[in-house]
Amino acid sequence: MDNIDFQNEELAFLADLKNSSLYQETIQLDKEIQNDESLSALAHKRDLLYQQANDCEGQDKENLLIKAKDLNDQLLANEKMKRYLENYQKIKKILNLINDELSKGLHN
Repeated sequence: MDNIDFQNEELAFLADLKNSSLYQETIQLDKEIQNDESLSALAHKRDLLYQQANDCEGQDKENLLIKAKDLNDQLLANEKMKRYLENYQKIKKILNLINDELSKGLHN
């Protein structure tokens, strides 16, 4: 197999990945998460606490960081968010493998 054939095969695999149920579910979960007002509110509160912590020192900073971490833990405990992150990690691993193989193929 020459480099062009190899690259075409890898690109076809990427197209298949994009059409896969894993990818489609991840896109749908992303939309649902973006439209979920309770998750958006939690994320906004968390981000504000992190910003406030940047402007503080000592115990005040520590307290704000603890509160921000608590809100982040609540976000990560959400079932939609868990499934999204699991899917995201799977897709990332697949893309890393493709990238590694593509790099090997180009260098051979």
